Amino acid sequence: MKSYNYKYPPTIKYCEELKIKGKKRKMKGIDVEYINREIDNINWDFKGENTQYLTHTFHSYPARFIPQIPREFIRILNFTIKKPIFDPFCGCGTTLVEAKLAGKDSVGSDMNPLAVLITKVKVTPIEPKLLNTETKELLKNIKRVIVREKSKVRSLLDFTENIEVEGKKYYIPPLPERNVRTKFTPEIKRELAIIKSYIDEIKDQDIRDFCYVCFSSTIRTIISSRSRHKLDVFKIFSSKLNSMIKNMSQFFYKCDKSAKAIVCQRDARNLKLKIVENDPDIPFEDESFDLIITSPPYVNALEYYREHMYNMVWLGMNWKLFKKAEIGGHSHFIQNRFRLLSEYLADMIRSFNEMSRLLAFNKFCIVVIGSSTVEDELIETYKHLIKIGELVGLSFQKLVTRNIAVERKYTSKSIGKINEEQIIIFRKLKQAEISEAEIIDFVRNTLRNMKVKNKNLAKLKEAIDKVAEDCMFRPIIQFK
Repeated sequence: MKSYNYKYPPTIKYCEELKIKGKKRKMKGIDVEYINREIDNINWDFKGENTQYLTHTFHSYPARFIPQIPREFIRILNFTIKKPIFDPFCGCGTTLVEAKLAGKDSVGSDMNPLAVLITKVKVTPIEPKLLNTETKELLKNIKRVIVREKSKVRSLLDFTENIEVEGKKYYIPPLPERNVRTKFTPEIKRELAIIKSYIDEIKDQDIRDFCYVCFSSTIRTIISSRSRHKLDVFKIFSSKLNSMIKNMSQFFYKCDKSAKAIVCQRDARNLKLKIVENDPDIPFEDESFDLIITSPPYVNALEYYREHMYNMVWLGMNWKLFKKAEIGGHSHFIQNRFRLLSEYLADMIRSFNEMSRLLAFNKFCIVVIGSSTVEDELIETYKHLIKIGELVGLSFQKLVTRNIAVERKYTSKSIGKINEEQIIIFRKLKQAEISEAEIIDFVRNTLRNMKVKNKNLAKLKEAIDKVAEDCMFRPIIQFK
């Protein structure tokens, strides 16, 4: 197998070649042999290849898939794509960025408000000169106030309350009680409050959101830092901002600005339901998309809310409501993880049902997923998702297994040492609606057919008995 070594990022010429090849092949209809041959010719490990370029570098995100995966499928299936590409679990926007670079319209959704913000910023080209002018003034104002604050002699009292400098108030939010809270020293909180306050005053929303993402990335650096030395928050923020400006400038000239990218905060289990008032008006009508590329949450693997808790607090987002709505979250059913598996499978069926409804007939759905462990039992998630796909009208076409660098993919030790993930290729050949009663029956039968260790038999039985209760859909109506 070979690995296609296109230049990263793709050139405008490459994007134009995609369009020309697409027109030629569309005349022939869907060439399945060509698709299978192209898939087989790729080394999907992409070992040693650059995964951090352009706006992909803006913000870290747990368990994200590499940009080469959506890029290659957009290339291979280019001739089948006329309507937008969709990612119902868009995370940090990898699929949408690659769609924008390839000149394809796209839509992404996620329940995580921080993910929506990051994705929106990554796919919104900002004119470099305007961005430089605005951010230069921003850094100048922030530095002036921080330098003045540092020059003052202060006691070691905790700055947990709002502070005021030269008549201007700076808000310090109350932080959740977690061990990582100790990293937010009085000085760090004070500097973050000053930076956030000046970002709030930026009038241009795209530039303001751009700076919010930089601010959030700065918080991630503070949390992940193992340095025993005092952190220079302004230096971290300004360095990240300058790096983001450079990459945005490159993205601005390389992306196809005629390709639309829309991001919304929706629940993948019921995409028609708005959960924020100012969300884009996307009807999510049947057969709206010609390609779906997504990587759903992993059961019992990690907690996105915990990863982003402090970022969301500083940005005024409600992490507690997101925690309740999270699919497959490690915080659910702590005493019996088989009950978490029940909930997860039911939520995946609802999500796949929506994906099938939205995908145009005869078009493809690409799902990237890895295995997990539940109560010390290996859960080969891809096998369940293949059955779920068939249940809702997505015909299983092909399976690709790729090796991954564990340290770059997972952040939770509970998942175990999983060093590979699966790419499932589906094709919509029929429409099959599924009822809530059928969802419960599917999950119950799945649990009944599981082979587990003797020590887990009682827990598995309890999960089977509680299936109807645990599979109940509890939508989040509104985030605040």
